Amino acid sequence: MTKMTGEEMAKSFSDFVNSFDTSRHKEFAEKLCYNTHRTLQQSSMTVMMECMKLWAEMYDKGWYDLRNEQTCKLAKKIVDEFKDEIYMPFI
Repeated sequence: MTKMTGEEMAKSFSDFVNSFDTSRHKEFAEKLCYNTHRTLQQSSMTVMMECMKLWAEMYDKGWYDLRNEQTCKLAKKIVDEFKDEIYMPFI
């Protein structure tokens, strides 16, 4: 099996979340948190924090609208609050 590129994975994830069925979102989160190797959980959090940093940057630059304003605003608060703890070591 060939591994997806970042672009392919982003598209696949966007397709996954393009649904009002939030039970699928909860199932995803539970599988990722409870059934994934702990090193991979750390790597997953690294990816999530990269998204947080980019959304925070978008908020700073005003690159949002009503559809993603809360995402950018919350990411900004999280990044500002935890800026000294964002680094996720690979163990």
